[in-house]
Amino acid sequence: NIWAYARIDTVNAELLRELRRAGVRWLAYGIESGNEEIRRGVLKGNFNNPQIRDVVRMTQDAGISVVGNYMLGFWDDTQDTMRETMDFARELNCEYANIYCVTVYPGSALYDEMLARGVDLPRSGEEYAQMSPRFKPVPTRHVAAAEVLRFRDKSFSDYYAGASYRAMMRDKFGAGVLEEIDGMLSIKLRENI
Repeated sequence: NIWAYARIDTVNAELLRELRRAGVRWLAYGIESGNEEIRRGVLKGNFNNPQIRDVVRMTQDAGISVVGNYMLGFWDDTQDTMRETMDFARELNCEYANIYCVTVYPGSALYDEMLARGVDLPRSGEEYAQMSPRFKPVPTRHVAAAEVLRFRDKSFSDYYAGASYRAMMRDKFGAGVLEEIDGMLSIKLRENI
């Protein structure tokens, strides 16, 4: 029962069959944004939304569950493009979704870009930790950091409380999984931003 990361632009049906045969039961894909322009702007692979849809379905058809990784708060993100990302996430209906705020780390090109823009960046480990009450996401050109964080938290709850998601999970893993999801949703994050 193995899980691994994979890339939308490198998997194919034959590889997925072999991975399943080898024991892989979960693959995590960096989908990042539902907005193709935002995704191209962060140089995240050379793939589009139809290709993502195809690969997610092909992976599930191979008997492998999918973790979709999504990022909110890219520099050019707006409320609308972040909503587009979450609409796409709900459409894909992956078995698990990681929904993160964009975080910039020292030594990365993105860190240097944000520093040059005058963005107030995290200074401690707590401010980099996504689930920390002191987490400090970066703002976008259009959306304040606190709004990005609120959007992330609401999106997380909405995704896991969604009727089609819950039905898919119940059908795939049994009714007990809904109790686990409800337990996860009952934990509210404390934010100091």
